[in-house]
Amino acid sequence: MDRRSARVVSSGRAALLASVAVALSSILASVLTIGFATSPALIADVVPLAIRRTAEFVGALVGLALLLAGLELRRGFRAAWYAAVVLIAVAGVLGAIQSGGFSLPTVVLTLVALPIVVRNRGRFDRELDLSPTQLAALLALCGTLVYSTVGAYALREQFSGVDGFVDAF
Repeated sequence: MDRRSARVVSSGRAALLASVAVALSSILASVLTIGFATSPALIADVVPLAIRRTAEFVGALVGLALLLAGLELRRGFRAAWYAAVVLIAVAGVLGAIQSGGFSLPTVVLTLVALPIVVRNRGRFDRELDLSPTQLAALLALCGTLVYSTVGAYALREQFSGVDGFVDAF
């Protein structure tokens, strides 16, 4: 590997592009797997159908969250780097759980992207500075989401169509 290619792999731009590639792959794999119920399953005998369906839904959400983290990686935030590392790993695990032919690129991209993002940790050194209003809004949003999900799941007998935790979400 010459100096120029080593420099490209060890840049913040490479980390950004790798995380966005995983995000788009995760979203696309989840949408395609949900859209085509007859997706070829690689490990269908090992993973129950309910868990695969949950992974398909959550994979799209993780991809969207990773896309948002990628936007903040562009600005050099350390919190976005932590989020990207965790979400890339989660996207890879969910891609393996989906076990469809559509999710294989997500797993491969995860194996490529994770070392690139981890290697470029030093490029993301900006601290996240939230105002008290922003912090209160974030806590209110998270609290509302948790409260409504747990409440809907606890009262699932009273709602039609809420059979599991994902339905409650």
